[in-house]
Amino acid sequence: MKILLGVLLLLYVSQADKGFLETQFQKFLKEKQYLNQIYSHSLAQQFFHYTKIAVCHPEEIAKWDCGYYCQQHPDMIDVQAFAGNYSSQAYCGYNQKENYIVLVYRSTQDLTNWINNIKFFKQQFGDCIDCAVHLGFWETYTAISDGMINCTKTLKEKYPKSKVLITGHSLGGAIAALLAVDVTRLGIQVDNFFTYGAPRVGNIEFATWFEDYVIPKEQWRVTHYADTVVHTPPLSFYYAHLPQEVWYNEENTSFKVCQQGIVEDDSCSNSLWTYQYSISDHTSYFNEFQECKTKFIHHNETMHFVGRQTDQLNEETQKVKNIKE
Repeated sequence: MKILLGVLLLLYVSQADKGFLETQFQKFLKEKQYLNQIYSHSLAQQFFHYTKIAVCHPEEIAKWDCGYYCQQHPDMIDVQAFAGNYSSQAYCGYNQKENYIVLVYRSTQDLTNWINNIKFFKQQFGDCIDCAVHLGFWETYTAISDGMINCTKTLKEKYPKSKVLITGHSLGGAIAALLAVDVTRLGIQVDNFFTYGAPRVGNIEFATWFEDYVIPKEQWRVTHYADTVVHTPPLSFYYAHLPQEVWYNEENTSFKVCQQGIVEDDSCSNSLWTYQYSISDHTSYFNEFQECKTKFIHHNETMHFVGRQTDQLNEETQKVKNIKE
């Protein structure tokens, strides 16, 4: 509770002069290709289900046996799940029906994550001049990033014609940006980059560089009405959001595609006053409230769970065929 109160108090200083940020960012994004993209509510909700899976027990994720949300994407194979320090958890896998490599970090789930979330100090980001990202997000990401990167490489080699989806809710949405950079560094195109209730990841230099370097084919930052987390870390700490925001009303019955090329559109989530901010809006995207069979637990050591691979499935299918013959 003290940590949540600390976050809320810091939000009171979040209203900074955004004129410089808006001018620089709008100039930079003026000719970006994704500005002509068309938002799909059904696709966004479909991808959101993947983020709900990320909070389940990693062993059940690897087996793709986590309950309701795993059943929404029944064609996942070659799934691996990772857990490690800072309560980090993520998974990767391939959806053979949708032809997507799916990469997801989980959302904030425990006290360790909240402590890391309010580490507003920045970590220098060596890929570009003057870029810096949130220290807590960086620590959580790097705890298991090697496993996720290796998994991505393996899946892309195995399914070279596949598309790549990177997504995450809350903390997972912020870390998704860091993962997208490393995936791009591998020479792999990020096709869909969807985040939900994501906080600001880094400074304006990072946000600008990210858009020039990663260049997702489709990119959306989904927000839900008065969600508190999307207003952290404060603007006054020189943090900036990635585009492009889609803002849902409180009931999740309608949405607004926000102004293009603006760090924060004052007619979307930034139109609300601090006292209106809501934790419940952060936990009720699309009114999805189903739970995992087994919830996430804290891990004190790096753990790696591997589900059945396609090679194993092919062998089992062949054995059954031989028996029938």
